Amino acid sequence: MKYQLQEGSFDLPAPLKDKSINVFALNDEGANDYNLVISRADAGGDRTALEVAQRLEAELGKALASFQLLHRQETTLDAHPAVELAYRWNNNGVRMTQRQTCVLVCGPQPEQPHVLLITATCPGDFNAKWNESYEQVLASFKLEAAFEPAMAQQGKSARHLFVLGGGRLYVFAREREARAGLSPVDIKTGVCAFYDDDGIRLDVAWDSDTHWHLERTPEAARCRKLNYELLSVQRVQGVGELQEAFDHVSAVVAYLNRDADGGERPALPWGRLDA
Repeated sequence: MKYQLQEGSFDLPAPLKDKSINVFALNDEGANDYNLVISRADAGGDRTALEVAQRLEAELGKALASFQLLHRQETTLDAHPAVELAYRWNNNGVRMTQRQTCVLVCGPQPEQPHVLLITATCPGDFNAKWNESYEQVLASFKLEAAFEPAMAQQGKSARHLFVLGGGRLYVFAREREARAGLSPVDIKTGVCAFYDDDGIRLDVAWDSDTHWHLERTPEAARCRKLNYELLSVQRVQGVGELQEAFDHVSAVVAYLNRDADGGERPALPWGRLDA
């Protein structure tokens, strides 16, 4: 596995695990009024950010004196599901406060996620300045290899997302890229129809006025498959890394008719794709 540092890169031997920590502080020495730490850990069997957050909450409650959870909130990081914890505890008579965002990222094996933790700490309470600083980091964060549970269920087979609207068929490599590239207005008005890796229709579910996710449901699965809609497609456009692979309807037909590993593709469960 090629491991990338800011200063360079190297081949990381397979038995070694990434436990690195990035620490950003106001002062070189002594106490800091605010610091930011980015750390990594094994997921320990957790498959969603919410499962990670619930486990961390239980562990912190046992490890920290006078632990008080302020909130546990589902959110997104670079359009990928994440969870933020905010809590206080007593550290040798000093009240400390942390905001911590956790998200799952791909490990050396795609089906084995790792946890990325973005943690800001200050004595006392967060003021407006520290809240703004932390939120600026989250808003600008770009994930290179976010974990996609649905992709892991299919092993090494890529999970593409097909979006049909106005005679055009767009092909995205991941759902989070579709969320970033499509207008919520078009989705709410029903202009777009979504299909999974096998051309099966997907339902749109709204988490808020602006954030949505896709789900596999029995009702959507009864709709016509993408194969039968291709006659109405006037243009095919692969997005990003798929631009060259999908430039014609024939490429979509060939992809939908593929057989994974020379046999049947495994059936996927009903429910949300990204959680």
